[in-house]
Amino acid sequence: EDYSNKVTAELSCLNIPGVTYQNYSREWKDIDNSLLDDDDFGHRMNKSNPFKNEMAAEKIYDLKDTTEKIVAIYKLLKTKLKWNGDYGFWGRSSRNILKDGSGDNADINFVLINMLHDAGIKASPVVMSTRDHGRLPLSYPSMKFLNTFVVGAYTKDSTMVFIDSSVDDGFLNVLPANLLTDRARVIEKNNCKWVNLQNIAQAKRDIRISAQLNPQGVLTGMVKSTSINNLAARVRDDFKHAKDSATFVSQKAQEEGLEITKYSISDRTSFSPSVCENYSFSKNCESTSDHIYVNPLVIIPIKDNPFTATERKLPIEFPYKQTVLLNVHMTIPEGYVVEEKCNGARIETPNKEISCKIKCVVDDKTSFVQYRLDINDTFFGVPDYGMIKDVYAKICEYSKNMLVLKKI
Repeated sequence: EDYSNKVTAELSCLNIPGVTYQNYSREWKDIDNSLLDDDDFGHRMNKSNPFKNEMAAEKIYDLKDTTEKIVAIYKLLKTKLKWNGDYGFWGRSSRNILKDGSGDNADINFVLINMLHDAGIKASPVVMSTRDHGRLPLSYPSMKFLNTFVVGAYTKDSTMVFIDSSVDDGFLNVLPANLLTDRARVIEKNNCKWVNLQNIAQAKRDIRISAQLNPQGVLTGMVKSTSINNLAARVRDDFKHAKDSATFVSQKAQEEGLEITKYSISDRTSFSPSVCENYSFSKNCESTSDHIYVNPLVIIPIKDNPFTATERKLPIEFPYKQTVLLNVHMTIPEGYVVEEKCNGARIETPNKEISCKIKCVVDDKTSFVQYRLDINDTFFGVPDYGMIKDVYAKICEYSKNMLVLKKI
């Protein structure tokens, strides 16, 4: 509905000359004050900490670093209350939440705010309309558009980190994509303000590959892949929803076109910003009696263009900003020379909202490739569709390039 042609009307005032005048229009500061004065919202921030004894037992009050203290409080909270899978706005009473042992994100977020306040950490609700609920209108403020909130906690006087009780696989500033709205409002006395949650953390994946190619055209090597922020959360979520670890590894091998052995993963279940995967692999490259054809990327970040339609009626929304780094060092077998090598490339939109840069250094002994993909914006209007489609098509086409080795 955000992008359909329509006329929306809202009553701003009632004026009957000589009888009555009532003003119904509101500004965001009016909504701020209404929320702060509401028993089920603003007053919920002033409740006592229900887990004071548990925090004392864990020596959380003794922690000096504010970020460490926030993390410790959140980890304790998640052992006490379970998110029921729903998103809400108005909080229930702490008594009912504690009795049930669960609640929606608003219920648990209010408890989190109470715990943070008790630990001397300034924290406030950050209200929003989730991305699937629609964008907040700029022209006519109304509370009816708000449908949930996350918690903003200050690590310093002006530095805020964001967290939501629905998060199991992320970290501070790592929110589900549906909560990464560009227009959220911090609700705190005398300091209400707008924040862009799409800028709080850049998702990143750093892949490093060391490989050796033998004369039979078999490529073997090691991969170290470090995923950070939302991309780390994605790895954890994929692992959690796989039937078992063997299925997860099998799916990864299929996606990457490799045979994976000796797979290990660290920090899979920890509340931390990163996940590290290490595994060995083998891959049969196309070969003839005197030639070997190998893709120097080994793992292709974007295999297929997701934008294939001739035209598009709705804008493009990416889940979050992200960077993918790929460094591949490959040893060329004895008895072969490079007949055709891959050149570097720079593929990007005019304003670098999407950018892919590839550097290649090849001699008769080694191939070294640096690949960097940046998605620096999450929203592109319908007029940009052709541009995005073209950039992705060029990235996919480049990724098909082969290093051709000739037997001597």
